[in-house]
Amino acid sequence: MKFDLQKILCHVNLVFTGVLLILVILDGYNPTMEYLSSRESKIFLIIFVITSAVQLILTIGKIRVGERRRAR
Repeated sequence: MKFDLQKILCHVNLVFTGVLLILVILDGYNPTMEYLSSRESKIFLIIFVITSAVQLILTIGKIRVGERRRAR
């Protein structure tokens, strides 16, 4: 089994993206808990989640295409 840091980081990024997205949703339903305190922080976190999700989808797709080519 080959250790591939890029694969691991992509999947860790996926987990953290989900966690941050859940925090944004929870903060919207229960603002008294103050998961995210300011409007600006919510906007930055949403931008981070979106860009992170796009990046990891593209990277995982690139990895899978490379694996298919090597399998031939």
